[in-house]
Amino acid sequence: MTYKWVITVGLVFLVMVLSANAAFAEDKSKNVNVLLYYNSGGYTVDYVQLFWEKDGVQKDKKWSKDVMSAQGFCAKLSKVDGVEEGSEVWLKFKIAGGDKESCRKSQKMIFQDSEEVKTQHYYSKGTTLNGNRCRKAKPSSTGISYRDNKNGNCPWGNYW
Repeated sequence: MTYKWVITVGLVFLVMVLSANAAFAEDKSKNVNVLLYYNSGGYTVDYVQLFWEKDGVQKDKKWSKDVMSAQGFCAKLSKVDGVEEGSEVWLKFKIAGGDKESCRKSQKMIFQDSEEVKTQHYYSKGTTLNGNRCRKAKPSSTGISYRDNKNGNCPWGNYW
């Protein structure tokens, strides 16, 4: 009888711990409607590519104008044909003479259109072949502040 009680209490405790872990591991996504990329590296970016995925179907659109060092690119998602609300969105960029880097991170960016601008900032630094990965950034590290981008305008004029 004592063993049954100990086993029952142990199982109840285990269920509580697993339930708590599942609650903490739930959706870590972030709603966005603007993706901003800033080139802080010593190179030119050949192109930026926007990817989106919904219901297992992945699509993309390439913006093929160069992004010079100390310049950037903005994707106002409501202006891009085919991107549906609820889609996971991310950027990739191709460095001239170098690597192709993805900005897809463990925290999913979900397109949610709204009046309030919700920008995810990314940047890269380094050289053509070294230290040039895409990084999530605070607005101050991309050279513009949230205030500059409050209307969803891209300060460099490079955008969809």
